[in-house]
Amino acid sequence: MPEQAEPSARQEQSTRLEASASPDLSAQLVALTEVTRRQGELLERLCERVTPPQSTVPEQIVSPLTAPAAAPATVVLLPVTVPSVPVAPVGEASQMTEAEQERMAERLARFHRFDPPTFDGRCTEAWVVEDWVSSMEKLFEDLFIPEREQVHLGVHCLTGDALAWWRRVRRDYKLVTLQMTWDEFCGMLYGMYFPNSVKQKLEEDLKKIQQGGQTVQEYIREFTRLLNCVPFVARDEAHRVYLFEQGLRSEIFWLVQAQRLRTLDASMEQALWVERGDISIR
Repeated sequence: MPEQAEPSARQEQSTRLEASASPDLSAQLVALTEVTRRQGELLERLCERVTPPQSTVPEQIVSPLTAPAAAPATVVLLPVTVPSVPVAPVGEASQMTEAEQERMAERLARFHRFDPPTFDGRCTEAWVVEDWVSSMEKLFEDLFIPEREQVHLGVHCLTGDALAWWRRVRRDYKLVTLQMTWDEFCGMLYGMYFPNSVKQKLEEDLKKIQQGGQTVQEYIREFTRLLNCVPFVARDEAHRVYLFEQGLRSEIFWLVQAQRLRTLDASMEQALWVERGDISIR
C-alpha cells in the first residue's frame, strides 16, 4: 500500500506543476506573438523606405534605324543672331488698376496730339537740355498735367540715346515713373548729359552772374537758365535768393535786399517792381 500511494502522489504533484506552469507559458506565447507581429510591421516599413518608387513615365520604344551607314559628315555651326525684344516696364502696369491704365492711355494719346518736343541725347549742350525741359514744363502747365503724371508722360518724349539711358537707369534702380517727381527726373537728366567741365563752368557762371546792362527780365531769364542746369549749386531756397540778389545792379539790389524776402519768386517780382519804379522816375 505505501508503494502504490507513492506513485499516485507523484502523479498528482506533476499535474499540479503542469497546471501552475500553463498560465506562464500562455502569457509568454502571447507576448512572443505580439513581438513577432511588431517586428514584421517594422520590417515592412523599412522595405517601403528602401525600395525606390517606380517611374510612372512610360518607356518610349525607339524603333531601330535601318538606314545604310554613311560617311561621317562635317558639321558647320553657323552663328545665330537673336533679335532684341523691348521689354515693357515691370511694376508700372501691375501697380495700376484697369481703370487707371485706361485713363493713363487716354492721357498719353491726348498729350501726343499736342506734338510735344523730343530729346535724343545726342547734343549735351546745356541750353538744349534746358530748353527741352522748359518746353515740357510749359506743356504740363497748359494741359494741367498733375505732378504725379509728368515723368510718366515726359519719358515718352525721349528718343535715341536718351531713351536708352532712361531704360538702363530705370532697370538698374527699379524706378517707377508714377512715383517720381519731375524735379527728381530733371536732376538725373542734367547729371547725365552735362560733362564735368561744362558743369564746373556753369557753376562758376551762376556764382558770379551779374545783371550788368541787362533788364531785370533778361537777368531773370539768364539766372533761371543757369540754375536749372546746375540746381545743386544752391543749397536751399535762401541760398538761391542770395545768389540772385547778389547779381542785381546796386541801385536795385539795395531796395530788394532790404525787404529780406525768403523765396526766389518773391525776390524776382520785387526786382521787377523796383526797376519799373526806377524807370518811371527817370
